[in-house]
Order: sequence, then structure tokens, then C-alpha cells
Amino acid sequence: MARAALPLAVGVALLAVGCSDDSPTTSCPIGDRSQPIELAIVWSDGTNLADFVDGGAIPLRRPLQGGQAIMIGVRARNVDGCKVNLTTTLRDPDDGRSLGLDIRPVRLDPGADGWGHPSEPFFQSIGSTPACPNLVGDVDIFGNPWRVELRLDEDGGRSATVFATVRPFCDDVSPKAECECECAAGYQLGQACGEPDAGVDAGPDAASAIDAGVDA
Repeated sequence: MARAALPLAVGVALLAVGCSDDSPTTSCPIGDRSQPIELAIVWSDGTNLADFVDGGAIPLRRPLQGGQAIMIGVRARNVDGCKVNLTTTLRDPDDGRSLGLDIRPVRLDPGADGWGHPSEPFFQSIGSTPACPNLVGDVDIFGNPWRVELRLDEDGGRSATVFATVRPFCDDVSPKAECECECAAGYQLGQACGEPDAGVDAGPDAASAIDAGVDA
């Protein structure tokens, strides 16, 4: 597919997160840190958090900065859950070109299963990776497969990366008409798509959305 080379959409979250506001050196080990960091992908519809299945559908949501984004992150073990940064990148599966990027410090809380899970509120501990406005030109963002890359960096230099194929979709929470306009092939930057809603507004349809991308 011929795709126009357009600017990378970047979202950077500078959030003050950690295990203790007054003890920045606090360590929160999860698992065995002498072993390689292990990652598993999680995602959110704006309210719920669940494991993500490679190739699954994921709803687009409007972040505070506007546009449409996918809310995706990791759970991990063999890591210091208080000293990690998450980088999520949405890529063109054909050429690997970056379409959207989110970088943020995150906190992982230990769970009964031995894994570190994104702490609440979820929007601070998972990526809000820009997907639209459409920067690929002649291909709809919604309904097509894209590649997502998630890298967790621990203070001290250790890191781990995990990849998956995602299929973004628009629903009424986005709201749908505006989402499909911004994410459609041929969208022009600055094109009017109706009156946008600020922030993530997960309504009653969110529960059905989460069934589309998780393994029951």
C-alpha cells in the first residue's frame, strides 16, 4: 500500500508517579530481579483493564490533548515496579514507520499472581498512544491491523520489549462519527469533524468493547 510520509504523532506524559512521594529512592521489587524482565500486554477501554490478545480489536479513545489514541500498556515481573518508564509506539506493519508515540513513567503494583500490574488510575500507568488524526494517507486506521511496540525501561539500564498486532476500532464512546472522520483514509489535518469531547468518557458501551480484545 502506498502511504504518505507524514509527521509522527507524539504524546509525552510527564507524570509524577512512584511508590512514595517523599522517598524517590524506594525500591519495589516484583519477582526475581536477577532474571530477565518479563512482559505481558494489557489494554483499557477507559474504565476496565484486561490482558490483550495478539491481533485483537482495541477501541480508540479521545485523550485530553485531542485526536484518537489506544490505551495499552504492560504488566511485568522481575522488575522494580517503582522505577520504570514505558514507551509505546504504533507502527505501520509494512515498513515499520512510527505513527504514534507515548513515553511516560509508570508504576506497577505487585499482584497475587506474582506480576506487577498497572496501578490505578490506569490512564497514568499505561500508554495513551496516538493513532489519529490519520497520518498514513490512503488507509483507514480503524478496522486495519497495525503493529504496537511496548518497551519497559528500568532505572539502571535494564529493559524489555514486547510486540503485538492491534486492530483499532471506533465506537460510540469515541464518539464514533468523529473518530471515523479523524481516522479515515484521506483525512486532512485541520479538517472539521464535529465538536470534540475532552478526555476519555467510558460509557455503558465500554463493557461490550472490552470483550472484543481479550481472551475470555
